[in-house]
Amino acid sequence: MNIKVQINKLACTLFAISLAWEVFWFGGVHPSESWVGFMCLLICGLYLSYDLYLKNTRLNFDRIDIVIFIILSLWSLLTVHSSTVGYYSTKTGVGYLIFILALLLVKKSHGVRNNSKYLVVFALLCGVTLSMYAIHQRLTTSNSVLGVIKPDVYSGRYGGVFINPNHLASFLISLHPIILAQFLKRNIKRHLRLLMCLMYILMGVAIFLTMSRGGWIGLLLGSLMVLSVRFVRNYRPVIIGAVLIIFFICSGVFSYSDKFRSRVNSITVADSADSGMFRIWLWKAAFQMWADNKWIGVGPGQFQVRFPQYRPPTIPVNPEYVHNEYLEILVEYGVLGFAAFTLILYKIVFIPLWFNIKFLIDNIIALESNAASLVLGCIGGVCSLMVHAMFEFCFHIPAIAILGALIIGINWNASEVGLKFQLGPVRVFNNYFSSIAMLLTTIFIFIINLQAAREDMFLRKASIGGIAATDRIEYLTRAMKVQPSNPKTFYWIGEELRILAINSPGYRNQGLNDAMNYFKKSALIDPYFPGSFMSMGLCFKEIGDNKAALDNLKKANQLGINDIKNLNCLSRLLIDNGDLISAKQLNHQSLSINWWNNSEAIYVKNLMDQND
Repeated sequence: MNIKVQINKLACTLFAISLAWEVFWFGGVHPSESWVGFMCLLICGLYLSYDLYLKNTRLNFDRIDIVIFIILSLWSLLTVHSSTVGYYSTKTGVGYLIFILALLLVKKSHGVRNNSKYLVVFALLCGVTLSMYAIHQRLTTSNSVLGVIKPDVYSGRYGGVFINPNHLASFLISLHPIILAQFLKRNIKRHLRLLMCLMYILMGVAIFLTMSRGGWIGLLLGSLMVLSVRFVRNYRPVIIGAVLIIFFICSGVFSYSDKFRSRVNSITVADSADSGMFRIWLWKAAFQMWADNKWIGVGPGQFQVRFPQYRPPTIPVNPEYVHNEYLEILVEYGVLGFAAFTLILYKIVFIPLWFNIKFLIDNIIALESNAASLVLGCIGGVCSLMVHAMFEFCFHIPAIAILGALIIGINWNASEVGLKFQLGPVRVFNNYFSSIAMLLTTIFIFIINLQAAREDMFLRKASIGGIAATDRIEYLTRAMKVQPSNPKTFYWIGEELRILAINSPGYRNQGLNDAMNYFKKSALIDPYFPGSFMSMGLCFKEIGDNKAALDNLKKANQLGINDIKNLNCLSRLLIDNGDLISAKQLNHQSLSINWWNNSEAIYVKNLMDQND
């Protein structure tokens, strides 16, 4: 067998291993596990770089590509320069680079591109396996994900190997329309139609069990897209029939499923754990953040850094993402980056979608072929994923990003002939430049992922319950040495030292001073993090310097508004200083944010009543 054929098969195998590894290790969210899957992708990237060097394949650039390249170059320089914490910028940037690498492999790697249909079949098998695991979780009412207890906020929802059930919904709704398109073929064999029907039902049940409202919407629109194209000549009765069937199914489920009824009823209810208003409040804060940084945004990965300053009283947590991919791009990259992002979507998503839909409508007989049905299914999958991205941070999850790159790349490849005819590509950069750029990018991703894997390994060891405080500090210190630009690691070390100093009289003064040094380093890296200043205030309070404690707690309150813990600490300190009026105002604010699970604020209120 030709060595080139063997290498192409190896590239396809590595891509499949990468997808499976990311999927079955919590979706790839833990770098200490996901690095294996990334390495498989990077090996494929190195081979593609070599292929470019030998001119076996080419990266063609047209006028739109030139415009995008210029805008992206300017945007990258501006946003990285404006980023407050480089650690988060690098982490976010590498995540996007991995998606771009996977997309380039589907587009330009002969081994991946020529075997993309087999990769889709493999992805479907992964989806069926995930669906069966989610159904098993429901039948056993398990709150465990591969031995890890998931947060209480996801109680009653089942996400397979994903901690967040919304991510399982994202993964499955990208595959569900592919099964539907194959099922609707007239010339499919009976046993295959039965198999497709079984897979369709399994995935549909799993999507329901995720209780993801955004996932349901994305699945509905993606499926309607498939039905509209497949039955374009008599689409009205088909669509009306599909909508009626969905309506009756939803009505039946609404009547018999308490969790489904709760998820639907709580969309506009503010005081529910399932409240859909959470995203509205979060998006409002994100828009305010963007309004203050319109042109170049706050920088890649900086939403979580700046959010405490914009936190509404209805959101007591610090979300890492906006829960809307498009709005997150606007907030973090500004108008300039959003314009570049829109051009990218136009080139790799919207134009191929439009061309493929038009081609399939004009050649309806072609839908009986496997290739055309696969393309139609990918059209529905892309539509579902892009809709769900309005409610989730899908592309920040490696497993979903790789699957998204696969179906977007297949859709792009299918329209390639039409695109060349319409746009007339012009070769601007030679293959040597492309090869060097691919090689350097691959090496950069490799280095960053290796660092992230080692850091995550020590951080997860430090988070194990029951270990001694000194061992926890040792693991955190190792993580800090691996990645000294992470402000949270310094903060966590400081917190461990502060608690250890309070509980160890002989180490008290030295421990508090050591803790404050770490808090100062954390604040130096991330000056917007209120936790560092709050903890420094608590250290000064323990030392007896109430003035410095008050200054730091006030600073923390300015950086992190509506933070219950800081409000309670600050109000107690004000009581000690005799400022009962200010203490009452802060205590009232804390109780107005959360009165049902805020024992510290209730204690402070009783303390003030005693002083009165």
